[in-house]
Amino acid sequence: NPVSYKINVRVDNLGQTDATSIIMTLYTWEETGWQTYSGDRQIIAVIGGSTSGTGHSKASFTHSAQESGTIQHRVILEGDGVSVEHSELRFNVIVDGFEVSSPTRLTLSEGEAAISFVGIDGGGLLFTTIGGELHARTLTPTFGMPGDTLIESDWTGEFAFIVREDGRAQIAWTRRFQDGTGYTLYEVRTASIGASGDLMNVMSHMTPVKQSEGEYWGLDLAEKDGRIVLAGYHRDISTGGSWLDVTNIFLIVGEDGDSSQGWFTRNNVITDVDINPQFGNSIAVGIGKKYVHILYQAMRDDVTGQDRVGLFYAHGEAHITPWSFQSAVGDNAAMPELMVIEENDKDVLIAGWVEQTGRSATINTAVTDSIWSLDNPTITSAPGATKVVILKIGDGIRVLHDEIGIYGPVVRYGLRLANEPVVGHSNLVGEGYIVGAGDIGKDGIIASISPSGEVNVRKMALINPVVDVDDGNFILDMLLEPLPGETEEQKMMILVGITIGLFTLLACVVIVLRKTHEEELELEVST
Repeated sequence: NPVSYKINVRVDNLGQTDATSIIMTLYTWEETGWQTYSGDRQIIAVIGGSTSGTGHSKASFTHSAQESGTIQHRVILEGDGVSVEHSELRFNVIVDGFEVSSPTRLTLSEGEAAISFVGIDGGGLLFTTIGGELHARTLTPTFGMPGDTLIESDWTGEFAFIVREDGRAQIAWTRRFQDGTGYTLYEVRTASIGASGDLMNVMSHMTPVKQSEGEYWGLDLAEKDGRIVLAGYHRDISTGGSWLDVTNIFLIVGEDGDSSQGWFTRNNVITDVDINPQFGNSIAVGIGKKYVHILYQAMRDDVTGQDRVGLFYAHGEAHITPWSFQSAVGDNAAMPELMVIEENDKDVLIAGWVEQTGRSATINTAVTDSIWSLDNPTITSAPGATKVVILKIGDGIRVLHDEIGIYGPVVRYGLRLANEPVVGHSNLVGEGYIVGAGDIGKDGIIASISPSGEVNVRKMALINPVVDVDDGNFILDMLLEPLPGETEEQKMMILVGITIGLFTLLACVVIVLRKTHEEELELEVST
């Protein structure tokens, strides 16, 4: 069915004199080129000028789309006072089968800050920190927070997670501890955690190091078919006593995240990487059919002769290091994200990152193959952008990012459907800086932080979900849906209680009817 949507376009007059008789025309990209339709041309009589601010006016258009995807539009201005360089605006509208709800505020303890969010089977987890501790707050589908799990009491700031195919989350973090001689050491730990906050299989990795001799940072996780890959930077300051201060990229690989057996480490995946923690962010890692893929940062001075943070792509087999395939893909880059999927029996890389800062910031996205044959990424203006989140829901990849809009920080939404060559960006889906996103069942969840520090969550509800009536859980889900309770276990207990109550009531009715029938027989005999 066609989906209608409304486009509001604001025009600001930056001059002191009034702009009059402004003609605004909306164009839509079709296979035959840019097209206009009835109602796509409007006239704005006057846009006032101002010596102290800006006058502005708005125009609204209505358009419709036949299917999900990215719709390209442009607006052309003509008239008095319109300069050529400011006469055109190009933008996209994303049409998707989700409806975004109003925000729900989550109440945290005083001094507690949210650092990330993940959606998993049965609910979600909001990862927070308070007083140097790392916590996981459990989140129900109705946004209750019944549980709080302490993950680490001596957290040192590095954290990563991935949703596993079995519905649990694999997490990794750095911690400090004192050894038997009194030295403070730092190490990497991993564990898995479920929707109820149950922490399992906590393991330590990498050789513990003194802060003066090195550190582990920039962690990221990936999972495929039960296989776990943890990537990160190892800054080796002491370098075996030579004090060369060398940074390498390491991989930790396990065939089963809930087993302490079958793990191996490679310390020299990429060697001598020119990056320090104050300039870099976390690595982005993904697992393909044959290769492990990573995006990492390193300083570069090519072309311009100026030092800046570049973004590089590399791939290789986990057990064969160092890797030889490396390619520069970004400039003045930060906050890389990577997802690897399979299409037509080949690896497809979906990547996103931030380039530049402040008003010049952009969100760069790439859809490419395992040799990064893409010449140029898709570049979307995103002033003040801080983060990119890539999320797979159903048959599409959703890419969310934040930016500073007219009224403050906002979260925007992008979509890449199967076999499409680009990620389309546009729709504003909420206010705040993005913390993370995930899915609970068929619905998506977006977590964000307002400028005042409030944590809000929004549900992206699937409008017309495809229901599999042959699924054995369909009838049970239908029965549980209207019942009160924050968790599935609570709903099950209520359902069991209702069932027992109904059986008890039915038994009482049968007994009363039987007794009444016996009394009627006695009366008939006495007559």
